Amino acid sequence: MGNDITAWIFPGQGSQFPGMGRELYSSFPTVRLIFALAEEISGEPLWQYSLHGPAETLTRTDILQPAVTALNLGCIALLREAGYQPQFVGGHSLGEFSALHAAGVLSVEETLRLVVARGKLMHEAAAKVDGGMIAVKDLGIEGVERLLSQQPEGYEACIANHNAPDQIVLSGDWRSLHAIESRIAECGGFAATDADEIRAAMRRQMTSPVLWQSIIGGMLKAGVTLFLEVGPGKVLRGLLRRNCPDESAYKVRSIDGPRALQFLETRVTQ
Repeated sequence: MGNDITAWIFPGQGSQFPGMGRELYSSFPTVRLIFALAEEISGEPLWQYSLHGPAETLTRTDILQPAVTALNLGCIALLREAGYQPQFVGGHSLGEFSALHAAGVLSVEETLRLVVARGKLMHEAAAKVDGGMIAVKDLGIEGVERLLSQQPEGYEACIANHNAPDQIVLSGDWRSLHAIESRIAECGGFAATDADEIRAAMRRQMTSPVLWQSIIGGMLKAGVTLFLEVGPGKVLRGLLRRNCPDESAYKVRSIDGPRALQFLETRVTQ
């Protein structure tokens, strides 16, 4: 793509919405085949949920994880068919599996089988634990770590996502999260519990924190000048702006429909 150093970045939970992938599915047999395989492996009508929802069902981890991943993989296949390859790949939480496929580590089927198993395990775990997540703003990683180190014995909130300098997501049982909320406010931060905001920050992780700020920072230092957000939504575009407010340093394009692919073809031929 010209002289750009390109990174493909893949969204995960929080990017799903009813109607996602409608044009891609109707326009490209490749995307339909990948969804068919995902449905066979999961035993769920993933495309119908992706198209029509309801939103409550589409936010279940055992549904949304394979659905979002199937759409990501479909976009990868279309980019490859058009002759594109990235210099770098990265995935936000669930999106890491799509990145592994884009890097040639996992096949389409292996990726879907892992994601289906992951989604089911997380759905089962969520049903057993009275916990959740809160997004912390304007406190910074050092301030958050300091508060976590001061938790009383038996309180176990922890960092789940480090998305940007001003956005860190904590997870834990609700007792621990409620206890730390008041401390956050005392220290000048803001604890966000709004469901939409937390989904936009990627709601669930398995066991490890998501160090998205470090990933993006590393790509920018390596000279990446064009980011392609490969999959539904524009969550990662927003996080890019938080991590690097100077938008003159890079370009970002969402690859989520036929018009985006046509734009890329036009760029290459110019």
